[in-house]
Order: sequence, then C-alpha cells, then structure tokens
Amino acid sequence: KTEQALPLHQRVAEVRGRLFGGNHPSVAIALANIGEDLTKLGRPGDAVPILERAVAISMDRAAKGGDEYVRHKLAAALRAKGDAKAALEQDEASDAAAEPAGDKNGYWESFALTGIGLDLVALGRGTEAVAPLERAVALRDKAPISFERAESRFALARALWAAGGAAGRARARTLAAQARDDLADDAQRYGSWYATWRDEVVAWLVANRA
Repeated sequence: KTEQALPLHQRVAEVRGRLFGGNHPSVAIALANIGEDLTKLGRPGDAVPILERAVAISMDRAAKGGDEYVRHKLAAALRAKGDAKAALEQDEASDAAAEPAGDKNGYWESFALTGIGLDLVALGRGTEAVAPLERAVALRDKAPISFERAESRFALARALWAAGGAAGRARARTLAAQARDDLADDAQRYGSWYATWRDEVVAWLVANRA
C-alpha cells in the first residue's frame, strides 16, 4: 500500500527534521523511505532529488559506511528513471561502503550486489553481471525474505540469459521459475507491486521459452 505509506513517511521526515535538525541521520533514512515510495509509484524523477539529499546528509558518516543504504535507494530510482550508468556508480559506491559498515559478505551487501547486477544488465553487460548476482543470490538464499530472494534470482536469470549458452539459459529459466514461486504468496495476499513484479517474471518466462 505504497500510496498510503508515502504521506506517513513524509510526516516522519517532517517531525524528525523539527526535532533533530534537517541534517540528522534519521532524516536521511526517512527521506530514503520517501524516495523508495516514489520510485515504486512510478515517479523516479521526483524520487531522485530527495534521495540525493539523503546521500548528502549521510556523507558525514561515509567513513563508517553510513551512506550504504541511501546510495542503494538512489541507484534504484536512477535505474527506474532509465539512467543505468549513474545507477551503477551509486550501487558501486554502496557496495564499497559495505566494508566500513561491517556488512561485507553479509546480507546487507546483497542489496548493492543485486543493484550492480541489474545496472549491468540494463547496460547490456549481462556477462559481467553474473558474478555479483551469484554472490547476491547466495547471500539471500540464507534468509527467509522471499521477495528479496526473488529479486536477486530474477536478476541473475536475466544476466545468464544475456550471457548465452544452453546450460546458462536452462539455469536462467529455473531461477526465474523460482522467483515467480517466491512472489506467489505476496502477490496473492497484497497485490500491488508484488503482483506487478510476479507478472513481469511470468511474461519473461513466456517470452524466453527454451
């Protein structure tokens, strides 16, 4: 229910700014939530400047990886806007922040790794996308969050398909089918972008039959 979440996140940002000042780290997180809502609502152009502000606020904590999360959200908006090159720069910066943040090879790094893979696929560099996406899938397979697991699996499926080869493409279809199944419960229960995403995976499977 992203449309309902947006005004609540906007209210949170307003209150935190009033209580703690506009450059407080908690304001950056609130802005990141607003940006994510706008991106999911098909308004990435509106999301980008808000997320850029979140990144700017986070720069005071960049030495400790404090910009990791907000850069990934900015990358998602840039990618949705059609600027995969700029998105890749932000996802790579997010991944670089994983080490000082203590997230290297941990679950949180999977967000930047998935973003990097999606950016590379969008740039027509599917073969390069396979390695970071293999890492992302391995990290997310250890956790029970099905829609995030689906995101990485479907991204890897597209990368493998773009890379070519019979074995790679067979595995791509298996991964995409797993992603479809990962999304099934949430798509049925909530509809919204879960259902849109599930339908995208189904359409890909139909279009890319063996």
